[in-house]
Amino acid sequence: MNEQGKIVIEFSKFKSMRLIFFSILFILGGIFLIYMGKPLYIIIGVISIAFFGFALLKLIKKGFRKEPALILSKTGILDDSSAVSISYEIPWQDVARIENKSFFSQQFVVVHLKENNKYIDRVDNQKLKKIIETNMKMVGSPVAISANALSVSHEKLYDIIKDNFEKYGAMN
Repeated sequence: MNEQGKIVIEFSKFKSMRLIFFSILFILGGIFLIYMGKPLYIIIGVISIAFFGFALLKLIKKGFRKEPALILSKTGILDDSSAVSISYEIPWQDVARIENKSFFSQQFVVVHLKENNKYIDRVDNQKLKKIIETNMKMVGSPVAISANALSVSHEKLYDIIKDNFEKYGAMN
């Protein structure tokens, strides 16, 4: 915690490099599938290249910048940890609960909001808005934070967010 009472969580350069490496592998796998020439393989290859290409660009953009991935303060939580983050502060008073959730063996800290649409409607980019809406259908909230590229473990991330919600959410 810094002098303003904020907890800042940075991106992990090592974890970001690992994710970039695997994204490149899946892109190469997609290219290989396309060259196999069968219609189903071509479709899977194109989807793989598109998805992991997008992920690779976002990882490079977010994983090596100076801005923090996550900021927790007395007033709320600002998640800018992924390509599909809402990226502005959510006041603790708008948070209903914090939950650990696994989806396709991927662990997330899900921040359930009292009014999901209040935050989804503020997203200007229509493609990003659709992705956030899809995430909400899968995990129950537009805010699902993974520790995959962060400098803390999933367990530590959950504890930090849960503790701050219990401490500051009760004040509102």
